[in-house]
Amino acid sequence: MLCRLGDGGYVAVGYTSSNDDDVSGNYGKYDAWLTKFDSDGNILWQKCLGGTSNDYAYDLVATADGGYAFTGKVRSNDEIVSGNHGSYDIWVVKTDADGTLAWQKCIGGSGSDYGYSLLENADGSLTVAGFTKSTDEDITNNLGNGDAVLAKLGGRCCYACRSCC
Repeated sequence: MLCRLGDGGYVAVGYTSSNDDDVSGNYGKYDAWLTKFDSDGNILWQKCLGGTSNDYAYDLVATADGGYAFTGKVRSNDEIVSGNHGSYDIWVVKTDADGTLAWQKCIGGSGSDYGYSLLENADGSLTVAGFTKSTDEDITNNLGNGDAVLAKLGGRCCYACRSCC
C-alpha cells in the first residue's frame, strides 16, 4: 500500500523476508516493512516491524498527528508483537513520523483473523475492517466459517473488543 504525502514524498507498507541491501532489522520470516521515500523515490528511512513468525501489512494511513498506522495479520507473539490470541490475529500498528512504534494491538481469537482495510476517523480513532474465523477471545457472535469483522480503536481503546491498546 502506498500513500502520497503533502511534501510530495511517499510512505509505503508491505512485507519482506529480506535483511540485506535496502532492508534491515528483520526479526525473522516475514515482517511488515514500512518505508518512507522522498519525492524522487529515494528511501529516507525503513522499518521492519514484527516478530519471529510471519507478520504482514496490507493497508496504511498517514495519520493527522504526522505518524502512520497500518493493519494486516500477525502470527508472532514476541519481539515488538504482544497479545496474539493464536494463529493469525488482526494487527493494528501506530508509529510516529519517523516510523518508531507508538503502539500495536492484536485483535482476534484462536482462529485466523486478518485486517485488510484501515482508516482514520475525524476524531483520530482508527477503524479496521477484516475477516475472522475465530469464535472466542475478542471475537463474539461469529455466524459461520469466516465472517467480516469491523473494529474501532480510539482513545487508545478498542470498542469492538473493549480492551486497551
